[in-house]
Amino acid sequence: MEEYLEQFHDFVYFLRLFAEYEYTKPDPLGPWYFQSPDSPDLARLRDELQLEEICGEGSQWDRLRRLTTWVHQEIRHDGSSTFQHAPETLRILEVCRAENRGVNCRLLATVLNELCLALGWRSRFVTCLPMGEDFRDCHVVTSVYVEAWEKWVFVDPTWDAYVEDDHGRALSLPELRNRYIRGERVHVGGGLNWNGEPGSAAEYLAYMAKNTFRFAANERSEYGAEGKAAFTQYWLHPMGYRPTREVREAKGPHGIVRRVYVSDPAWFWNAT
Repeated sequence: MEEYLEQFHDFVYFLRLFAEYEYTKPDPLGPWYFQSPDSPDLARLRDELQLEEICGEGSQWDRLRRLTTWVHQEIRHDGSSTFQHAPETLRILEVCRAENRGVNCRLLATVLNELCLALGWRSRFVTCLPMGEDFRDCHVVTSVYVEAWEKWVFVDPTWDAYVEDDHGRALSLPELRNRYIRGERVHVGGGLNWNGEPGSAAEYLAYMAKNTFRFAANERSEYGAEGKAAFTQYWLHPMGYRPTREVREAKGPHGIVRRVYVSDPAWFWNAT
């Protein structure tokens, strides 16, 4: 990621250039959905993996950090890999163990998201995108609502990391974007590493500056969400960046993706 460090100031320049939003969204919008931990899929996941033992005791944040580390250590990252199987946790783990292989950041974030849902936490994976339409790289992390803090934070199972402010408070994705724009300091927390190799905090923050220009999240956060024949995805674009207020359909690896483009961060980030 050294090349991103050299472009850090360019990434921040464009974030500042497109700092504002239109606060508009197509109507009607469906509600955000978080699958109940009592659903058969999540109950099976929780029992088979013995999630309570993995998380241990402590606060939700402490348990989330242990869970993130477990996913990071259990499945290695391979950004160039493809996955032709159902994108759901138990299948991902089965294939990775049987074939001694890794998966991309999207599937790592999928696994962590489904484990969080199984524990009864509001959670979703979020695609973090650069400005260019013809991008060759984006990133996917898991966003979790921490009840005690009454806020969303993001954790990154690819790097076993999160981002915090000067006071050690974990940040959400919009908070990180805004701090880049305002020129405020941010720090990388956790055990930042890639497949066991220590990572550079400066390079990671430059990489995230590239990938906080726009965002996408599925309407439904549930087990095997992207293995469905069709699903809806909301894309958050800043003011002046097109499209906004449009709906398009695209073919995904497993079915049809209905992309709804919005420019309302208050609605997008305050998922309940």
